[in-house]
Amino acid sequence: MTDQWHGRDVQGPGAAVTRPLPATMWPVEIEIYEPDAEPTRSRARARLRTHDKTLLEGRGEGGCHSRHGTVQVSREMAAARALTDLAHQLFELAATEDAAACGRGL
Repeated sequence: MTDQWHGRDVQGPGAAVTRPLPATMWPVEIEIYEPDAEPTRSRARARLRTHDKTLLEGRGEGGCHSRHGTVQVSREMAAARALTDLAHQLFELAATEDAAACGRGL
């Protein structure tokens, strides 16, 4: 039996041989911009193309409302929100595909 999370072959009580699992890379592209030259407001798009060529795009906005706010804080907030949105979409896609597979008896 193989432990899929850790790449171990379990052969007996407490016995394990570690072997590497093949890696899958899914690059995420994050585009950050300031609309209307407003330096304390940023928007971001996080894009992911899955192994089956499905394109997911998360969006987020960020702003820094303190008088010492910087563009960097606004950009970080926008990127974090875009990644969070993308993560929710990916979870929903996986859950939908899992439910469909269960319905087909896979």
